[in-house]
Amino acid sequence: MNALRTRVTGLLEVVALFSVAGFVLGLFGRVFWIFDLFSHFRLQYAVALLSAGDLLLFLRRPRTGGVCLLIGGIISISLAPWFFPKRIPTEPTGPALRLVSFNVNTANSEFAAVVDYLASADPDLIFLMEVNDGWMNQLAPLDVSHPHRIALPREDNFGLALWSRFPLAAARINDDLIDETPMVDVTIQRDDTTFRIIGVHPVPPMSQEASRSRNDQLQRAARLAANSTPNVLLIGDLNLTPFSPHFADLLATKWPS
Repeated sequence: MNALRTRVTGLLEVVALFSVAGFVLGLFGRVFWIFDLFSHFRLQYAVALLSAGDLLLFLRRPRTGGVCLLIGGIISISLAPWFFPKRIPTEPTGPALRLVSFNVNTANSEFAAVVDYLASADPDLIFLMEVNDGWMNQLAPLDVSHPHRIALPREDNFGLALWSRFPLAAARINDDLIDETPMVDVTIQRDDTTFRIIGVHPVPPMSQEASRSRNDQLQRAARLAANSTPNVLLIGDLNLTPFSPHFADLLATKWPS
């Protein structure tokens, strides 16, 4: 029985050690691209540490269990803003814009399900990623409900398309970035209000070069947004989580007010 308890205790301590190491490495995601990959699992680290801490206390390891609970609690506190966001003190005024941003997945063949979902969501603006020629053919009904469109279908998972109920006062797809990953930039006029929508889908950060490309595109999009009308939206599949230091850099951009 003691031998089993020792093995279980050792396993829990290893889990706790790896969780703490992953959390700490993630904090240094700006230093090295691999460290950034560890930043995305903050919730899992918190759950692992809190669970390990409770079990270690049960197994009469109060010191190790207490440390696990303390670190797990600290990580949990850092997660709180994402689970309990601040309430907007006042209701927004002016015309609203309802939109859907959706990565359809190039290899996905559930065309009817996507069309049905978009019809039920009834948005004013639709931004879809990973569209190719096949998807554009299947999404032709959108041209009736949303007659204003800009699209660049591609077969490499980086095609983009945007449909709008309202005329596009300005629209372009920027595909001259370093890795030729396109970015949509459109302006919509509704009543007396101008909206600017910037849609992105950077490459996944699975190498140093890809990580740099993703960060560069996000910062470029943020700079466009910062020099824009107050009603600006940056949307898309960003290929990062809120726990990445690079997401913090994105939020630190001076957005128009």
